[in-house]
Amino acid sequence: MSDQESPMNPIGIKRTIAYVLLWLALIVAVFAARETRSLPNWLLQLDRPLGTSLMGALAGVLYLIRGIYTNFSVFSTWDFERWWPWYFLRPFASAILGGVSPVFVEMGLMAFGAPGTATASAPAYLAVAFIVGLNVARSLERLEAQAKEKLGIKRSNAAESNDRE
Repeated sequence: MSDQESPMNPIGIKRTIAYVLLWLALIVAVFAARETRSLPNWLLQLDRPLGTSLMGALAGVLYLIRGIYTNFSVFSTWDFERWWPWYFLRPFASAILGGVSPVFVEMGLMAFGAPGTATASAPAYLAVAFIVGLNVARSLERLEAQAKEKLGIKRSNAAESNDRE
């Protein structure tokens, strides 16, 4: 960090806000293109994974906005140099978890004894994708706990309860 920059540097906050707004615009544009069927056919055929990925990413962006607001304005603890990887990678992690969330919804339905053809409604999938996109660390913890319980897979260190969301 240079002598002129402090952890509360305005350049870092401006870049982060611009990045978050770019993500938000991209998510809204792809959602709109999806609704108007303006996307390529191969992408339209992936409607559920696309929708849940977008919803997960939207939740991740919401969490970023909250993080910016609380760390910069409320607590004055903004440290761009330390946290920029988190701000950069969070939408990707949220989109990925949102995208795979339908698999876990289906597994949950089977675990509760639902018939093999039972599926949740489209809004339910989107709601679950939003929740896992918003709560990445807790979602990974729960996923690993279920994998350990159902499949005997040992937990990794990737999802510890002391991770910062």
